[in-house]
Amino acid sequence: MDMRSFKKINYVDLGITLGSTKTVQIRVSTRVATSGSFSSGPWVNVNNEGCAVVSVSGVDFKLDIRSTTSEGFDTIKLSSAKVYWQLSDKRMVRHQYAR
Repeated sequence: MDMRSFKKINYVDLGITLGSTKTVQIRVSTRVATSGSFSSGPWVNVNNEGCAVVSVSGVDFKLDIRSTTSEGFDTIKLSSAKVYWQLSDKRMVRHQYAR
């Protein structure tokens, strides 16, 4: 996101195709300082279209993806991950428009 201010992730859209027998979950980990450690959020189920609603805030984020079926993650094809976020900390806005 190229910005050191606080952001909130609302929604994650995975470029993934799931059948009715496959279950995928995501977890977003956050941290508020570069030298700090990441804290993990809860695992959230991804629907059949690859969408998951999450609500986490922080400066840095990591996205974890796992399969909970016996078929494993090798049978699932992931092509992209889009993160929908909003800026809640306006300190860096001037910096972004100055580029």
